[in-house]
Amino acid sequence: TVDAGILPLGSISDTVFEDLDQDGVQDAGEPGIANVTVNLLDAAGNVIDTTTTDGNGNYSFDDLLAGDYVVEFVAPAGLSFTTPNAGGDDALDSDADPGTGRTGTISLAPGEDDDSVDAGILPLLGSICDTVFDEPYHDGFHDACEPGFENVTVNLLDAAGNVIDTTTTDSKRNYIITYLLRSEE
Repeated sequence: TVDAGILPLGSISDTVFEDLDQDGVQDAGEPGIANVTVNLLDAAGNVIDTTTTDGNGNYSFDDLLAGDYVVEFVAPAGLSFTTPNAGGDDALDSDADPGTGRTGTISLAPGEDDDSVDAGILPLLGSICDTVFDEPYHDGFHDACEPGFENVTVNLLDAAGNVIDTTTTDSKRNYIITYLLRSEE
């Protein structure tokens, strides 16, 4: 009359990746991000486990009972999440809400392994800005008395010389171009 019930355990896992083309999907060549904090929450929103991503951006919560869970990703300082649920492949899209870093509710069946819970992080953006001015003294410095030029076209070129962005100077003779910071820059 002594019985024992055994429940199969499940898991939730996948990757935190850098969404270089900002399309909400992990494409070939978009790397995982190491050392990102990932929290597992119960149905009431309480943190029940915490881990960090490995060198390839992977994480895993193992030995989970059947039930409802939420995964919370903590974006590295200064970075934010990409568009969630883009594309048609749940195994490749980002699942993190851009405002909270949390997924929707994940309902695990007994023994289920859900390996499709990703988070895409937008790449770091940089900017180049300054003033376009007249240089009548030919001394290489912008002196206070040297006027600027409005509506001058300013192009940002890649290493091959291709124009990748364009702007014009404003009424104060200033310009700004925001661009992706790549690892080789």
